[in-house]
Amino acid sequence: MKTFPQVSFVIIGRNEEKQLAACINSLLQINYPAAQKEIIFVDNNSTDQSLEIARRFPIKVISLKQQPATPGLARNAGLQAATGDYLHFVDGDMTVDPEWLNAALPAFADERVAAVVGRLREVHPHKSLYNEFFDLGWKTAPVGEISSPGGGGMFRVAVLRELGGYDDSLFGAEEIDLGYRLRRHNCKIIRIPQLMAHHDMDMKSIGHFWRRGVRDGYYEMVMIRRYFNWSWPLPQEYIFKMNLQMVCFFVLLIQLVRHPGLLLGALTVALPALFFLKKAQYYYRVTGEHKMSWLASFFNYFNMLPITWGQLRFCRLSLMSLWQKFFRQPARRFLRFSNEKPMATC
Repeated sequence: MKTFPQVSFVIIGRNEEKQLAACINSLLQINYPAAQKEIIFVDNNSTDQSLEIARRFPIKVISLKQQPATPGLARNAGLQAATGDYLHFVDGDMTVDPEWLNAALPAFADERVAAVVGRLREVHPHKSLYNEFFDLGWKTAPVGEISSPGGGGMFRVAVLRELGGYDDSLFGAEEIDLGYRLRRHNCKIIRIPQLMAHHDMDMKSIGHFWRRGVRDGYYEMVMIRRYFNWSWPLPQEYIFKMNLQMVCFFVLLIQLVRHPGLLLGALTVALPALFFLKKAQYYYRVTGEHKMSWLASFFNYFNMLPITWGQLRFCRLSLMSLWQKFFRQPARRFLRFSNEKPMATC
């Protein structure tokens, strides 16, 4: 007789009133025994009607008021409250596929597997070019063993609790941080080709796209500082590759300005064109979508600009912190000591 382990679903959300009902309904309709499902909604200090909507459903509701309202804070609250053997994190703007559990649970037959994720699809991929770009990125995400679980995914509760859950001080890259810790714990994270959930990115403006890229760049640098070592592969290897491409391009551009010439001009144009064509070819090989491959390649390299801006912001703040620690504070202590009146002597 087939046994069904207890599975807890933890929805985290902040001001998700538009999508929350659909998210909860998708979990209620998953093809899995209702008695073995637990649904928890963790509201991360919403100011809309999210709490009122969640309380209409037969689920557990947790309201957080702590600041700062980071994703890790909400996920850890759900982890603490969960009673299942496995836990699936869901963002409030997702709807989970009804067959997801039946596809994901067999992957845990490997005792080293601590997390399983699947494919994401954008709900409205043609609503904006940004949505199309992210939808194509999800389509082309590699399957098999991966480095980090992403925003959603299923976990062994015991392992996650042993690691202390998420780092709730991070506003970004908390999944990357967890991925490093899981792998250090000799655990595996895998992606299977099964559709896991539909996601509503709802990205409509260049400002939204830019802010997301800046945040990603900043917190990816936080991860590099936290986990950097000189062994191969380097932490966040793809960041080093992208940055190397940027550096090469700007070195050529500076040299072209200083020493104009046909050869330097050709190299300055050919280098980014080569990278662009290789990326478009990769997208086309994986998806077979010609037009979208060109668009995705463009956004892939355009996204380097806000990511680089976020990296530079991290470096600037880090240098300011070092200056404060090693120069300004010692100087102030020296000045206070110099201005002190000498003690009376006998």
